[in-house]
Amino acid sequence: MDSQGVNPMNTTIGIYTLDDIQERTLNSIRDAMRRGKRRVLVVAPTGCGKTVLSLAIAKLAAEKNTQVDFVVSGKTLVAQTEKKAQKADLEHSVWIAGHDDPFNHFSPFRIISKDTLESRREGSRWTPGKIIIVDEVDISLSEIWQKLQSEYEYVVGLTGTPCDGRGLGLGTHFDEMVVAAHYSDLIKSGRLVDVPESCCFSPYRPDLDGAKLGADGDFQKTWLSSRMDKDKLVGDVVHYWTKLAQERPTLVCCVDKKHTVHVCEAFNKEGINAEYVIDDTQEKERQEIFKRVERGETRVIVNCATLTRGFDLPCISCLVLAKPTKRLRTYLQMVGRVLRSCPGKTDAIVIDHSGSVWRHGWPTEDRDWTLDATVSTEELREKSSKPKQEVERFCPECACLMKFSQVCPNCGYKKPVRSQQAETVDGKLVNVKKSQVKKKNPEKNEFQQLWMMCLAVMANCGKTYAQSASMFHGKTGQWPEQAGVGPTCKFHERQMKVAALWPNFIRRKKGA
Repeated sequence: MDSQGVNPMNTTIGIYTLDDIQERTLNSIRDAMRRGKRRVLVVAPTGCGKTVLSLAIAKLAAEKNTQVDFVVSGKTLVAQTEKKAQKADLEHSVWIAGHDDPFNHFSPFRIISKDTLESRREGSRWTPGKIIIVDEVDISLSEIWQKLQSEYEYVVGLTGTPCDGRGLGLGTHFDEMVVAAHYSDLIKSGRLVDVPESCCFSPYRPDLDGAKLGADGDFQKTWLSSRMDKDKLVGDVVHYWTKLAQERPTLVCCVDKKHTVHVCEAFNKEGINAEYVIDDTQEKERQEIFKRVERGETRVIVNCATLTRGFDLPCISCLVLAKPTKRLRTYLQMVGRVLRSCPGKTDAIVIDHSGSVWRHGWPTEDRDWTLDATVSTEELREKSSKPKQEVERFCPECACLMKFSQVCPNCGYKKPVRSQQAETVDGKLVNVKKSQVKKKNPEKNEFQQLWMMCLAVMANCGKTYAQSASMFHGKTGQWPEQAGVGPTCKFHERQMKVAALWPNFIRRKKGA
């Protein structure tokens, strides 16, 4: 090792060699353990290579006759980890229901299904190893899992979203946090592709007023499905995909199984080869679907939750969000599925029908994280917010970025004269800009309150509807029609005074 305690040559495991990010992370974990930290949280976004990093930990542990358990969720991740362990020439055993080979309790590296361990360890010959590595540890915070992890001398938690369901830090569960990399690091290194401003679209923000919440704090699935699983919204998913991304292999994230099936059927009715994956889809069938996508035979995979975490099909270059979520970690997990790089892939498209980009921020935004269990990631995001940039204008006809030019370079649309608002239509395609995605996103009722204030101010100043809309746009980065607020007027009425359109906005003088 050099004076900094870092290996001059990167660790090799079978066919895998750790890159600089993985090597630095590995040494940080080892350093934390040497300093007596028993529970280490590793922040590793999509593309960090968490599985290979775990194989490196297992190799170093095996050299010291130390047993390592690697716990992952779902059949797909277990299968992916097993394949990589084989390529790494690591002696291992797999514990999951229905596996072909019997489980070897004495194997130095044990790959274990989370559900199997939770349900079968009682009454079996199960004994914990010395080190447990828990993938997606942010969903393994229950009392049962805390008790299970307490049986190990060392715990390494892996996640791209180090917060609980409320967005709070995980300091009550871990002693130290190691940040492996940020999105910008992974994009620069070529492990991920970016979502450029020209590739993020938000046709509309769904009406989620009166939302019912589940016990986990997210939207209740049944209520959310009733809002999103409507013929028009399902049809819009297909319509905008056809307009923006029909040449790209695509993943669509839906609310529930029923919604998933409806969206898949809508694609197929338009002659677009689409298949869906749900919990009931067998692993063999899933792999066949993935192969058809890679061959270009299937163009769209539709799913609900099943392919949200850990799903790895790098050729996917378009993500359609048809599932709103209040949880930042769910949003980032969905986005992560489309960011992996592969030959010929230069960027990724996000078509957001859920309002998530506005609610949670840009898909590849670097975020600050904390172990502090009293601080939310949203609070950190607000504290680190940069001064608001000037909003760049998009063409209302074709959604092409116009920047400061008067004429659209794509379709020739001419920008209206000053103080005249361009015509927009509810549901018109919107090309989202980073400067429009604020650090703190008001919910719809806050937008509504702001719009009413703009109208009232302009009405009492003798100003027009267009001037009210411009005021609202300057504060939110959206036109009223895009934000879904009201009242709004017809295009030919935009130059009329607000007081003439809605007299009730005029304040009455005292004594009148």
